[in-house]
Amino acid sequence: MKRQIRMGCFESNSSSMHSVVTSKTTGIYTPEEFHDRIWVHNDKWHLYSSELEFGRSPYTILCTFEEKVKYAIASLCGVYTKDEVREKYLTEIENIVCKYIPDCKEITFSREYEERFIRETDGESFRWIEEDEGEYEPHGEYDYRGRVYGDDNTYYFKCMEYEYDDTGNVDHQSAGLLHNFLESHNLSLEEFLTHREYWVVIDGDEYCEFEKQYKHQIINVNNIAEVYPKFLTGNESEQELIECYKARETVPEIAEEDSYFRTPFEIGIEDIEDEEVNKDEE
Repeated sequence: MKRQIRMGCFESNSSSMHSVVTSKTTGIYTPEEFHDRIWVHNDKWHLYSSELEFGRSPYTILCTFEEKVKYAIASLCGVYTKDEVREKYLTEIENIVCKYIPDCKEITFSREYEERFIRETDGESFRWIEEDEGEYEPHGEYDYRGRVYGDDNTYYFKCMEYEYDDTGNVDHQSAGLLHNFLESHNLSLEEFLTHREYWVVIDGDEYCEFEKQYKHQIINVNNIAEVYPKFLTGNESEQELIECYKARETVPEIAEEDSYFRTPFEIGIEDIEDEEVNKDEE
C-alpha cells in the first residue's frame, strides 16, 4: 500500500503559524516598559475580548510586557483550556502583573459585541428597534447612545458586557505553543513575560511573513538566538516534522478533551487505517 503524507505543510486549510523567538538582547524590562500601554483604573486593568484574539493575521511581533501578558491569557486561559487550568494560570498571570504594576490589584475582562439597531422616527420623537422588528423611515441623525456609525438609516454601536468573563482565544493550530515552549525550555511564565529576550510572532502558514523576513535578513537575524519551532527546510525526517507540528499543538494536560489537535501525520495515518478497515469489510 502506498502511504502519502504531505511534507512541509499543514494538512488543513490556512491556519496560524505562531512562533516564540529568543533574542540575544537579554534583561528584564524597566519600570517604564512594564507600565507601557497598561492603563489601570480603580486598581483594575480591564481587558476586552477584542484585545485577546490571536489568529493568523495580521502579522505582528509581540515584544512588550503588555502584549505578552495578553497573549499568555489567550493562550493559557482561553477557550481551549480546562476550567481548573484556566483558573490556575489566570491567578498566576494576575499575580505577576500586580507584582510589576503595583497600582494594579486585579485584571478584569468583558466581551465586546456589536448589534444592529434602527432608529425609527416620526419627525418629533424616535426609538431604537431591532432591525427585524418592522419598517422604518430613512433619516440622517446620530443618537447620543453609544458609539454609532452606518448609513442614513442603519446604525451599529458597540455594547460592553462587563459580566462576561472572556479570556480570549489563540487559533487552534498555535493554541499549545506557549505551554510547550515553557515546558521544553524549563522556563517560568514570569521569566517569559518579564524578560525582553522573548517575543511571540503572529503569522499564518499562507503568508510566512516572518520566515521570509528572516531568510532574506530584512530583520536582524544576528540578534536572534532561537526560533521555536524551527523553520522547515523540506529536508526534515518524519520525526522532526512531527516534533515541529507538536510544538504548536494543544496537549491533554491543559486542553478540554475535544480541543487538542492531531498532527498531519496522525491524521494521515488514521485515514490509512480507516481505508484498510473499509477494505476488510468489503
